Amino acid sequence: MGLGLGSNSTVLPALKDGKHSNSRVWIVFYGLTGADDNAQLDGILVFGGYDEAKVAGQPYTQDLEIRPDCPTGMLLAIDDIILHFPNGTIASMVTPSGGGFSSYITPGNPGLMSLHYDPYFQEFEQITETTISYRTFGLEYYTMLYSDDSEPFRREPSIKIQGGPSIHIPSSELVRPERYRSNHSKLFSFESRR
Repeated sequence: MGLGLGSNSTVLPALKDGKHSNSRVWIVFYGLTGADDNAQLDGILVFGGYDEAKVAGQPYTQDLEIRPDCPTGMLLAIDDIILHFPNGTIASMVTPSGGGFSSYITPGNPGLMSLHYDPYFQEFEQITETTISYRTFGLEYYTMLYSDDSEPFRREPSIKIQGGPSIHIPSSELVRPERYRSNHSKLFSFESRR
């Protein structure tokens, strides 16, 4: 993580030993970064606990599993990623490919999530009848951009964690205008590129 809050952190023990926090636990809520004010919310970083206002439902915990392909130890078994359509129907991005898969959480990742192109990203494009073939070099560096002739899929997907919760992701976090920061730190957007 860019702040040095990994498993071998020197910052976390120093905060705890100096009685500035109760534990080495920390939580980051990145905030909401949608295109307009209604889809934006400041983030927060908390040392020694969590922000109760950002938590709902039953807690879900599991042991960390450090291994070469999962350096953070936050390995999850994903049962399904489900797309919800305006007419009430749903479609699975995972079932057509043969079932669930393992994934890991990387707090320092600059994007919300990454999917293997084959089969999951291809499945998304097929189900939503879209083409997402460009990449941005702007604020959300190297994330995917819809092709000019594709209307973005603007519904909430949900990720079903094996033995755990189903997490809904607001479409405003996935479909945003391409954004850049100017030399004078002003933020500007290309509304036609999502």
